[in-house]
Amino acid sequence: MSRVDRVSKNQVSTLHVVIRSASMECGLSVAEAGEQVRWCPESLLSAPLTHLDGVHEVCQQWVELFRRLQGQGLMPPVTQIRVRVADRCLALLGVPWSHSLKGAASALMQVRQRMLEAGFTLAEDDVLRLDDAPFGMPRLAIAYPATLLAACYGMAEQLQARLESLLPFAVAGWQALPFLGIRNARALLILDEGQVSVARTGTAQTTRLGDVSVRPVGHQATAAGLTQVWQRLSLRESWLADLTTVPVLDLRSGGASACLPQAFVLLPLPEQGGAESLSPALRLAGSLPSIEGGALDAVFSQVRYGIWFRLALLGMGLVAAGA
Repeated sequence: MSRVDRVSKNQVSTLHVVIRSASMECGLSVAEAGEQVRWCPESLLSAPLTHLDGVHEVCQQWVELFRRLQGQGLMPPVTQIRVRVADRCLALLGVPWSHSLKGAASALMQVRQRMLEAGFTLAEDDVLRLDDAPFGMPRLAIAYPATLLAACYGMAEQLQARLESLLPFAVAGWQALPFLGIRNARALLILDEGQVSVARTGTAQTTRLGDVSVRPVGHQATAAGLTQVWQRLSLRESWLADLTTVPVLDLRSGGASACLPQAFVLLPLPEQGGAESLSPALRLAGSLPSIEGGALDAVFSQVRYGIWFRLALLGMGLVAAGA
């Protein structure tokens, strides 16, 4: 362990948190103008997760550890927190255009109803986000569990940091494509632990992300398994069969190599100097820290925690009364 140098006022320390259905991981990247991003090795952590409700407990354990490390001068203060969540942990659904989408209240009512009809389980206080697609276009909707948001906001509050962004893998991956050299994509495959997410446009005439499907493929993600998933989706959305190239992001940990069908192209993740132990998900998050999902982001970009949100967290037991 090495002690942290004096913290510059221009330094931004970003805690990247990755949440999957069975595990969580995090890492702190430190950026300063004119210098290469570096990672705090003591911050690279992982923890098992049996249920999404367990995110709060893991966050509390990490907060206690980070406070000790900061007290020992081994870790700088956290400036902001950015969270990425596996698609299978959330409800993501493409919603066809209808006139009820014109009004905010009626749009959210329709989205909730369609998600319930699609088999998703929603709590009354879950937060719904709907993209800002042009008039007449299909919309992508996401439901964020209230317990997940409360855990992440509570962690940020306790670390005196901003919760800057919270997005599913599919949205963050789609936003990252131009930075990875892919423009005007119509589809994107994201490999995660035993699952594949197929993010795609709502129609062949647009490049806006319009729908996301999550399918099991096993941890090996064989070419035959991926081909079967693709062919089944192509039966419902015939325009997918006309795509000659489909980019793939492999965010699985453990060094497994993807066996891809011929039309699928694995995207190389940006190099992270001096951080060879980073997982693929942290490498992607750390190299593209400014990506935000706009209207689909669970965090309103201009909102900072006022007294009303502190009271809400207090009511859920996530902030100490004397904090």
